[in-house]
Amino acid sequence: MPAISVLMAVYDGERHVEETVRSLQGQTLSDWELVVVDDGSRDATPRLLARLADQDARVRVVTQDNAGLTASLNRALGLAAGSYVARIDAGDTARADRFARQRDFLESHGDHVAVGSHLLWITPEGWPVAVYRCPPGHEEIDGGHVAGRPGQLPHAGLMVRRSAMLSVRGYVEEFVVAQDYDLLLRLGEIGRLANLDEVLTKCRVDLEGVSSRRRGEQVRWAGEAVRRARIRRGLPPLAEAPPLWTFHDASDVLMKWTREAIQSGYYSTARRCGWRLFRRRPSVTAVRLLLRAAWEETRAVAMGNTHVAEW
Repeated sequence: MPAISVLMAVYDGERHVEETVRSLQGQTLSDWELVVVDDGSRDATPRLLARLADQDARVRVVTQDNAGLTASLNRALGLAAGSYVARIDAGDTARADRFARQRDFLESHGDHVAVGSHLLWITPEGWPVAVYRCPPGHEEIDGGHVAGRPGQLPHAGLMVRRSAMLSVRGYVEEFVVAQDYDLLLRLGEIGRLANLDEVLTKCRVDLEGVSSRRRGEQVRWAGEAVRRARIRRGLPPLAEAPPLWTFHDASDVLMKWTREAIQSGYYSTARRCGWRLFRRRPSVTAVRLLLRAAWEETRAVAMGNTHVAEW
């Protein structure tokens, strides 16, 4: 019986799924299984997964017709055998000691049901954008969630006791998006949550898959998740939930990435994203961001102060 069951659902992930699996195979804690559900992929993903499973008996592949992320994760959970459940998405990568660090935390904190960490956001090419920092303790994490601020414990870097996942009956399949927020609200009602003060996962964002329509669905379902949680906890409804960042198209995302990369010192990323922004949406703002990124990168190189990814 493996100590950790890693849940992954993938749809058309041929570009990056192998990189993700290789990051798991490089873990210092080798006692894990990967339960990956191929959710009706139309590209080379099934062949890649079959090869990886042939090479490593810890990789278990289930193929199904497209059913969506939430249903796929529940299917993977139903097949999991480990004492702990970890999440990772195709395209993300785990630091070599992620599983060991999170398992050790849960084994030494019996009152905690789940633990996460900071994330490093990366572009589809793997360029670092910014570190997403999360609060360490339960009161801040759960308090933020109940106040309508999702993302206090990132789903992409989550490890949770399997008994706790089963206790709350996994993911609610009604939530086609924001299923992670709903899950963490329910987990916070049966135990404590925490984040390790480290970057343990690189989280890749697919720019071409960005959709303002999908973001609107996330906002609506996040509101529904917190509404239900406050009813369960006997709390009054929120007068007004804090607004989530929204966008119209990929250019808005590129502008955000350029600014965040400059602020984080990832000037090469900022310059590349700034150039892409200018090509998509030529404007004075785009030119200013691009010039600032190029200037900061030139100055950093001259001073020997180039900023690299967290690991």
